[in-house]
Amino acid sequence: MDKVLTFSIAAYNASSTLRQCLDSFTVSECMDKIEVLIVNDGSTDDTASVAREYEEKYPQTFRLINKENGGHGSTINTGISEARGKYFRPLDADDWIEKDNLPAILSRLERADYDAFVLDYIIFYTFSGQTELKSYSFLKNNSRIDFTTEEWISTFPYHALLFRTQLLRDNKIKLSEKCFYEDSEYTLYPIPFCRSAFYLGVPLYVYRVGSDGQSVSPSSFIKHCAEQEMIIENLFNFYSRNEISDRYFYYKKRIFEVLNFYFKAVMNKAWYSDSSLQKRKKAFLRRLKMLNRRLFVEYVSQTALQRLSYRTGWKLDRILIPLYKKFKGIKENGGCV
Repeated sequence: MDKVLTFSIAAYNASSTLRQCLDSFTVSECMDKIEVLIVNDGSTDDTASVAREYEEKYPQTFRLINKENGGHGSTINTGISEARGKYFRPLDADDWIEKDNLPAILSRLERADYDAFVLDYIIFYTFSGQTELKSYSFLKNNSRIDFTTEEWISTFPYHALLFRTQLLRDNKIKLSEKCFYEDSEYTLYPIPFCRSAFYLGVPLYVYRVGSDGQSVSPSSFIKHCAEQEMIIENLFNFYSRNEISDRYFYYKKRIFEVLNFYFKAVMNKAWYSDSSLQKRKKAFLRRLKMLNRRLFVEYVSQTALQRLSYRTGWKLDRILIPLYKKFKGIKENGGCV
């Protein structure tokens, strides 16, 4: 490992945003310490040409890797296998990093011996241009953390985590390929192997929200719902394998957060007004119950709406969901956030 941190950029037909992403790494005092892998996932636009410009201009930092299309997870898997950095951080090509914070973060990573880092991140809202800092006020800044604390009010998403590269390799961490939503696997699969972790309350990742075709949009969720269901089933299997652990509370909480995303999406009008999608949801939830009944029942018991829906076999969803939305003041054309 001759670099401190490897960034693995998932790039598919990303020529319109890639320059902004790659420019954020051009911090002169840092470029010898970082590696930026641009993993071109079978693009048909000028993604490779843009990447090659940076590779030629900054050969000590940027490296283009061309591969056949395999989906977002395959770019991360490729990045893990190719990385030369002590730590590993995947990034989407329409996002970027907070370059002003990079020197301080690298200085901490260079001296560190932790298996994982939790960092703050920033959400950038495309249509308004506004930003929102996501931090973890329930954690003490610049301190060790573990994953056994039941009082944590949330877990850590894809944008907050980076791992030691060797940990990912030694434990053969591999994400699902040719699908969306596999970033949920990235947030859980390495955790059982992390002996130590550290919270550094500084934002690194800038996550763009509101781009066309994002997997979190309602229309994209409906199109790719089978992939989301597959990933959640994978997480249920993960939980069953790791349930006898002092970290089971964290695993459970993270899976419930992913399920909340799913349920928020299926409360969209386009979903609950389509009988075929309703049948699909019921079949999916039956599969989850078969995979781990205790975990499933605990989840659907969390709120009165879910308990009532479950106990009626989701037959009343078409009535319950609009009433629930009206009561909560949620707009019917709302979707995933």
